[in-house]
This record gives sequence, structure tokens and C-alpha cells, in this order.
Amino acid sequence: MNKTKKNGFLKAAGLMLVVMMLATCVLSGTMAKYTSTGSAGVSALTPAKWDIQVNGSTFETGLSTLSWTIAANKSATSAVDNTKMAPGTWGYAVIKVENKGEVNATLQVSKFTAPTIDDPSSGLTFGCYQQASEKSSYSDITTGGTDLSSGGNSATLAPEGVAYIYVVYQWTYEVDADNNAKDTAMGKTPTEITIGSLTITATQVEPDNGTGD
Repeated sequence: MNKTKKNGFLKAAGLMLVVMMLATCVLSGTMAKYTSTGSAGVSALTPAKWDIQVNGSTFETGLSTLSWTIAANKSATSAVDNTKMAPGTWGYAVIKVENKGEVNATLQVSKFTAPTIDDPSSGLTFGCYQQASEKSSYSDITTGGTDLSSGGNSATLAPEGVAYIYVVYQWTYEVDADNNAKDTAMGKTPTEITIGSLTITATQVEPDNGTGD
């Protein structure tokens, strides 16, 4: 009798073990899943180019090598050495500023200081003007642009943008007979006339994120 019970117990235990094993296999099967792993390569970042050029040279070098172009007031041919100023002539030195970079730049020009001349003729005047395009006559340079003769200015240059800044003089011929003696005195003892300094600063424009922050 005991042997029968023992055998029955062993059979029941074995059956339970088989059921548990089957259940484990079923559960293991339902927990299976697909998985994938990958990595994304992030492209490199390159800073935008900053390159402001003056008269085709680097900013600082270009600003230090300006030269004068002198012409007659009335015609294209001057009856005077075309490297010297005289009554009846006008001349200019031009600063061509180009934004060769890849960001917007603000161009700031300091106040232009005209030369101080002892007992000057009223017919000799100096000025400074900014134009958006190249000019070749006194009237074109001094009209239609921005007069910097008595104050500063700021202009924004987009990439490939250009600005022309002219320092210009005009010496009127026989503007007033009372000034002939003054003009003659300047010619008898020629002295170099030093033009006041003109400082130009180019600064990157802060990008707008579209929110006004």
C-alpha cells in the first residue's frame, strides 16, 4: 500500500516537473523580440569665413596704402603735374571695402578730420563720402551718397557686399580775387598737407534667432 502511494507521488511530481518545463519553454518563447543597434555619424562643423578686404588687400594693409588721384576741375586734362594739387584741380583717395567672408559685417567709419591749413584759401575744401558704387567725378562722389565729413557712419555689408569711401579735395580756380594772395603763398612755399586720420572698423553682425532674444 505504501509502495503504491510512493509510486503515485513520484508520478505526480514527475508530471508537475514536465508541466513546469513546458510552461518555462512557452514563456521563454513569448519573451523573444527583435533588436537592432546602430550608430549615427555627425558631420563636421566649419566656422563661417571672416574676410574683409580693403583695396584688394587684407584689412589692415589696405588701409595703410592709400594714394591720390588728381584731375582738373574743368576737363580731363590738367595743366599741372597730375601728382600735385593746385588751384583748378580736385582729387580723391578711395577705400574700397569688400566683404569676402560668409557673415554680415557692420562697417563703422570714425569722424573724418579735415587738414588744418594756416591762412587757408576759401576755395580749398576737403570732405569724406561713402558711396555704394565706384565714382569718377567730383560731383558723383560728393552727391547721392553718405557725407562723412562731419560725422561717422555705419553700413551693413552682406557677403560679397562692397562700399566705397572717398577722401576728396577741391581747389576752386579764382573763387575770389581776395584769396589769390593766399593761394600764391601756398604755391611759393609748398608744404605737405597732412590729411586727418580716418579709422574704419568692421564688426560681425549678431545673428537674429527669429525670436528677438
